Amino acid sequence: MQTIISAQGLTKIYRVANNAVPALVDVDLNVARGEFCCIVGTSGSGKSTLLYLLAGIEQPSRGSITILGERIDRMNQSQLVRFRRDNVGFVFQAFNLMPTMSAQQNVALPLSLKGIGGFERNLKARRMLKTVGLEQHLKHRPAQLSGGQQQRVSIARALITSPDIIFADEPTGNLDTQTGEDIVKLLADEVRRHGKTLVMVTHDIEKAKYADQIIHIRDGRVGTVEMNQHREEEYHEQTV
Repeated sequence: MQTIISAQGLTKIYRVANNAVPALVDVDLNVARGEFCCIVGTSGSGKSTLLYLLAGIEQPSRGSITILGERIDRMNQSQLVRFRRDNVGFVFQAFNLMPTMSAQQNVALPLSLKGIGGFERNLKARRMLKTVGLEQHLKHRPAQLSGGQQQRVSIARALITSPDIIFADEPTGNLDTQTGEDIVKLLADEVRRHGKTLVMVTHDIEKAKYADQIIHIRDGRVGTVEMNQHREEEYHEQTV
């Protein structure tokens, strides 16, 4: 399978006063196109730092990151902004929805930033909200939605531009167990249905059961890597 994300010797060191604090040390990883990769670790293990580096939100202290054949670690900030806008969707733990906008407006926002006209972006936003089961909540603002519903809006927003890659940072962290389970399954099903690549960070190993590849991070280093070869077969069985 084609490798869509590759990191080699990825290291991130923070400066705290006069001390060098390593958050990530010599991490190598590869993620194939269409794969669901789950990065698992306890709080402070470096898993979120790894996600932010892969997403181009933070810059590595050393090492390389190649995404879609481009070295994003060599890009400047404006290049990174364009790259993320054109290729990446992001699902946040805290939802990060605009409180004064409706669900439809929140989902349509990335299309607005790309200069797509109002009629087309609203039509696409309605269709995407229907896909995630919120066709009855188009006009509701975030405060009028439950946590699970807000995360569904966030997922719809991440998918609206049809990006090649979705990054998800603890997308179930603010949800109860059953709602979190539903959200991970929805996210996994949607990215597989559209042939996208998903990289998700979680501290909950139970949420990793839907993944094709599970990377365990401990003390800033890759511990073990598990390959779940039956996920794609199970998915096809469920959708036939």
